[in-house]
Amino acid sequence: MPFQKYLSRMLTTVGYWALSTAKKLAPNSAQEEFKKRLRHKLWFVADIPLFIDEQAVEKLHDALSRPEFETTSRKASMSSVNTNEYSNEITGSGEIGLAPFMKLSTATKLGQKRSSSTSKGAEFSQEKNNSAEMRFEKIINFYANNYPKRIFWAKTDLTEVFDTEGLALSWTDVSKLIDTPAPRPLIIFEAPIGSKIVPMAAETTDGKLKEIYKDLIKNTTNGNKIPQYSSTPGQAQIYWGSLEEHFESSVAMRAVENATKDGGRIDWIDYRLISRTGNQIIPIHLHLTPRGVYNTGTFAYQTVRRGHKHGIKIIGTLKQGEDVNVLAIYEN
Repeated sequence: MPFQKYLSRMLTTVGYWALSTAKKLAPNSAQEEFKKRLRHKLWFVADIPLFIDEQAVEKLHDALSRPEFETTSRKASMSSVNTNEYSNEITGSGEIGLAPFMKLSTATKLGQKRSSSTSKGAEFSQEKNNSAEMRFEKIINFYANNYPKRIFWAKTDLTEVFDTEGLALSWTDVSKLIDTPAPRPLIIFEAPIGSKIVPMAAETTDGKLKEIYKDLIKNTTNGNKIPQYSSTPGQAQIYWGSLEEHFESSVAMRAVENATKDGGRIDWIDYRLISRTGNQIIPIHLHLTPRGVYNTGTFAYQTVRRGHKHGIKIIGTLKQGEDVNVLAIYEN
């Protein structure tokens, strides 16, 4: 029994040592993994997104990888068995002093054999991490490692875009890349303080179309100076320029809030990110599809108001016509 107790204490001590060693090693491994995730300029995708289009990210991830089979879970087990065997053997012999013909030889052999076995085991079940955030990181890494020339950053005034090597391109140049056989270009907007993110229209999950821009113009201080929209190029520029000139982030925020005041949740919402450089007006169309998952504040205060006061980061896939399907938004 004393030996078994000693063995148990020894195994327990070894177990504690292994656990403490694992805890010491884990932070270093985690830090190295985190550094790998931050090696690209898109380091901020390691943050919690303000908004992420889970369905679009899932479909884009599938389009890039096209797995026929995908492991959803796995099991791992650990076990240890300790066996000890020991024996005692006693032998002896002797003669009794009698007459020679009566001498007797005696021999004795006593033996004892014992064994002790201790086993410990554990089984771990690991579920695959299929979060939108994880898949989005994989998408970013896929582009960075395989198609770095399909990643673009918009200049803060939106007049140009830059590739990963710093080469400047026009929006027309980038749009032409959509027709080439490669993944659709990713476009990143690091919208600075003062950015004018103008809400235009939305649809709630109950199928009601909300023309947010009408409420916005109605309540803007100089809204009467904003003309009716016209698709004629020159007239369109005047219209977008007027929205940019008279933009009030607090009014725009309330216009989004009013769109859901009857209790509906936003299914999709469109904005115009408008910039002015001299006489040139650049209105980038942003399309978001929350599908009722996010609250109104995400698209009112967090996006419009805070985006204007503190800036915001937007990542999406580029469509023809300076149009972007937004995949994720990150706060500054």
